[in-house]
Amino acid sequence: MQFDVETAYFNAPLSEEIFMRQPDGFANGKKVLRLRKSLYGLKQAGREWYHEMHRTMESIGFKRNEKDWAIYSRNRGGDVQILVLYVDDFLLMGNNPKSLEETTRQLKRRYKMHELGEPKWFLGIQLVRNRESRTIELSQRSLIEAALKKYGLDDSSKYSTPADTKVHLSKNDCPQNDFEKETMENVPYREAVGTLMYIAQRTRPDILHSASVCAQFNANPGVAHWKAVKRVYKYLNESRDKVLKVGGFDIENNTLHIEAYSDADYGNNVDDRTSVSGGIFFINGISSLHFAENRNPLPFRRARQNTLPLAKLSKNCYG
Repeated sequence: MQFDVETAYFNAPLSEEIFMRQPDGFANGKKVLRLRKSLYGLKQAGREWYHEMHRTMESIGFKRNEKDWAIYSRNRGGDVQILVLYVDDFLLMGNNPKSLEETTRQLKRRYKMHELGEPKWFLGIQLVRNRESRTIELSQRSLIEAALKKYGLDDSSKYSTPADTKVHLSKNDCPQNDFEKETMENVPYREAVGTLMYIAQRTRPDILHSASVCAQFNANPGVAHWKAVKRVYKYLNESRDKVLKVGGFDIENNTLHIEAYSDADYGNNVDDRTSVSGGIFFINGISSLHFAENRNPLPFRRARQNTLPLAKLSKNCYG
């Protein structure tokens, strides 16, 4: 279930003493009044609203996730509910419809809320639910198409991979003279890479490594770096229909099939000879965890280097 809190910030009491002059239109506009609750535009308004929502969730038995403070959960003898909060929008899910209705009533007694039903979109991500297979497909196709149009790549050529394996970007590709600097001066490099990172971290792990490599040169990108960024977008142009599927646990038959893969190169970064490691974890054929990161060069042979991402993957699986 998806909800929207109307004028959320107005519900949050202020913990500081803040005064303001009366707006125009009052009979006596010369008075200075103390604010009791937040107003839109106050620097601390978002923080105060979060604290207000946090107090509310604790009062009805929810606990905050220590890894992500925007997630709350409650478990009462197998009756599980999870709430995901983003400013004035939130998702409420659980395995007991009656308990969900009770939680909804508790929240509506405190705030004026609009019930939006089963979520179709959240934070620009399209959600497609399949109850039979117990899966949810997450797609950012609309954002991808908007980015392709913004950077003039919607009608560009397409690629089946996000990067050219024969190209190794380095600091040597950064602008070396005034002409090269002028060439890159008006290129929206950081903005384009930021969009790629946002997409990669949410629904497209297949571009995570390529996007993170491009992000390493945000401070001083060159033509070769910009070409690599456009290569990733051209891959997205080819694969815009790909989705990230989550769920798929066969609870009724109590079956669980786990697969994990990891790998690392060996000092392929031509600037500092760091190694790139990565891993992905599947539950019943669906990606549940993935990572890609740089590692400092170590005096280990290649076989030992490959065990590091495997160790991290194992740690995340158990912890």
